[in-house]
Amino acid sequence: MERARTDYFDVYRGIGILCMIICHVYIGFTFDKFVHAFHMPMFFFVTGYFFSIKKTSVFLKKKVRSLIVPYIFWGCFNLLVYGIFNGTFYKEAFIHLIWNNTDGLMAVGAVWFLTALFWASMGYHCLQKLIKNKLFQSVIICFIFCFGVYFRKFFSFSLPWAMEQACVAIGFIHLGKCTKEREILQENIISKLLNMRWYIMAVASLIDVLLIFLNGYVNMRICEYSNIVLFALSATLSIYLLINLSKLVCQFSSSCNFLKKIKQWLASVGKNSISYLCLNQIIICSLVKLLPFFNEYLRKAVIFIMVLFIIYFFDKLISSCRMKILIGK
Repeated sequence: MERARTDYFDVYRGIGILCMIICHVYIGFTFDKFVHAFHMPMFFFVTGYFFSIKKTSVFLKKKVRSLIVPYIFWGCFNLLVYGIFNGTFYKEAFIHLIWNNTDGLMAVGAVWFLTALFWASMGYHCLQKLIKNKLFQSVIICFIFCFGVYFRKFFSFSLPWAMEQACVAIGFIHLGKCTKEREILQENIISKLLNMRWYIMAVASLIDVLLIFLNGYVNMRICEYSNIVLFALSATLSIYLLINLSKLVCQFSSSCNFLKKIKQWLASVGKNSISYLCLNQIIICSLVKLLPFFNEYLRKAVIFIMVLFIIYFFDKLISSCRMKILIGK
């Protein structure tokens, strides 16, 4: 049972990573708007789903190793490579890397997620330890969530290392943890949300798309959420739909060899998500410079496939040696 659960959440992460890379390749505003509505919240949710309270020093050490070490190394490495490709040294970008990392990082912009997840995980861990009353805890988290959503509307500066985004992330971490707790208790509504029938999924998908496109543009990195209610509803519904989609992939993979290979590949991407997060943009930028221009969409498809292959083999290489700490292992 535990192995099956891990499998479908690995597939879930893999789907999220593919959506992220397609957005970075950029195939148009419509897809970009659609994916940005949920693809960051879905990763914070899964962090909450598997969240467990540990001794603070142990928890901190684990998060520094799995998030901050990859952030510092790949942030610096990618900026140096990007500078070499462009024949310059981006001093301002390195300053952004140690402070306001949601802006000015060019080919390494996605790494803001690692520091946001670090702050959100540490903050949520402290809340779990300090506040035992579940209702009061949820109220405090709602205030923190709203603070993160509206911070940039009232202040003209950014907090270091994506702290305001981390406040929003705490809300989705809490949603993930509450989902897990209620799933264990076999609560009816959670059971239905996590095990939708195909026709319920179809209707829910239509509602979800409607909510996403009724809302304005959403992008957690730049603190753009448009309508907070529509953002929260569409992100939450998207998360549950993607969990159900991942379960279906795992379910049908047992009777179809092709789907089995797809499932194994998606699970591999999901398990090694930090490699894809940290490397995809610099590889995309490099390929854009190196590949000759031909049909725009075909070129982007080639870049997308090449990015996946390059990172797959790189991850295999680095995971087999002591350098695996660089990808959070």
